[in-house]
Amino acid sequence: MISHLTSQLQRWDFAVRIEAEDSVHQMRVRSRALRSVLQASRGFVAEDVVADMEQRLKDLARVLGDARDQEVALERLDVLLDGQPAGVLSGAAKEELREAASHLGTGTGRAVRRELDSQDYLQLVRDLHALGRGEGFTEEAAALSDRKFAKAVLGAALNRVVVTASTTTPEPGAEVSLSDMAMDVGERIALPGKDALQTAAAFEVLHETRKAAKSARYVSEALGRAHAKAGKKRIRAAAVAKDYQDDLGVITDAAVMEEWLARAARSFQRTGKDRYAVGVLHGMELTELRNGMLEAAEILEDLVEDLRDELPSQD
Repeated sequence: MISHLTSQLQRWDFAVRIEAEDSVHQMRVRSRALRSVLQASRGFVAEDVVADMEQRLKDLARVLGDARDQEVALERLDVLLDGQPAGVLSGAAKEELREAASHLGTGTGRAVRRELDSQDYLQLVRDLHALGRGEGFTEEAAALSDRKFAKAVLGAALNRVVVTASTTTPEPGAEVSLSDMAMDVGERIALPGKDALQTAAAFEVLHETRKAAKSARYVSEALGRAHAKAGKKRIRAAAVAKDYQDDLGVITDAAVMEEWLARAARSFQRTGKDRYAVGVLHGMELTELRNGMLEAAEILEDLVEDLRDELPSQD
């Protein structure tokens, strides 16, 4: 499973180097899939090995993510602009926004190539291949059949989704560590009965749940490619998690685009460009984000309930 994903990582590494279409995104997906498999394999791989590999894969995904952000911004911006009724936004205003989005990832391509040429990355690939050969796995893992190992790994990934989605909002004034994206959401929208910190924490739970659901999908797909049978119930549960991942993605995508549009508005103000178009789109994304957050608690409750219905109590 790890060997197969590592080989795919290298295949997309080559595609990135020749600037093939969608290659950065695909390589980032493989790096995240590898990290997801490692996270789900805790207890079967030496803890120091898991922690080290996870961090190195996270660093790689972050470099690739900076380049991917430009593609995502352009794609979503095109959808927003194409959805505007004729005559609402001028052609010049649309072109200014597209030009601003095209500069989002300036320099990121060079950063990706530097990363792929680095000794750290080359050593990471070597270490992943070694792990794929079984080096670093515990004796307990070696004693398990392929079927039992697959069940344990996918079960761990799905349990992480349930635990994350069940996280409660902190009490007012409580000290919590939140991402910059979550803090931005807390500052920009107001939810009934929640202060800015609680709103930010609610978004963080949503965002982390989406990542956990995506990890479960990666693990399920990796097991499938390795022909490792994790059990029908767990596979169905992974499919349920994927459906909810898509629903949660609509909200997180709105948060990402809203933040970019807010930055674009500030940039347009400094340069004297027309801010009407960016203001219209920004208002739309703020509304989309707030409406999504109003539904988030119910979505997460349904996700937990549906997963618990699908997952086996024991087997």
